[in-house]
This record gives sequence, structure tokens and C-alpha cells, in this order.
Amino acid sequence: MAFKREELSQMAYTGAGTGNAFWFYTNSEEDTVTATNYFNDAADELQVGDLIYDVDGAGFVAVSAIAAGVVTVAAVPGA
Repeated sequence: MAFKREELSQMAYTGAGTGNAFWFYTNSEEDTVTATNYFNDAADELQVGDLIYDVDGAGFVAVSAIAAGVVTVAAVPGA
């Protein structure tokens, strides 16, 4: 299924300017959120280094790249 913006909530922000954020994603459809392009609709809000907790699936993922509106995330091992 497609990304649902209303299921992504920023929970914390660590610092000013170039700080990173912690996000919570409910993922009610249990999608594969580690697929490139999955979070593209939130590209203007996310930053490289942000952490997203996918409560219904992948666990923690980190934003590893954002280029031309394409968001790439990677699973955080052991998290």
C-alpha cells in the first residue's frame, strides 16, 4: 500500500538547524517501509539521519539519503 502521511508523527527533535528528528509511523498496512521511494511524500519534512520507528513492521529505520525528492531509508540493525 501507499505511504499515509497522517500515520507519520514527529516525536522529538534533537537540536537547532541541522539537528535530527525521531518519528513514529503506525504503518497500519504493514508495508515494506525500507523500499526506496516509500517516504517520498514526506521528503520536505525528513532529513538525512532522522530515525523513524515503524511500530507495525520494520522497527527502526534511518533516513540515509534524500535526493530530488526521493527518500531512502535503511533498517537500523539490532534496534
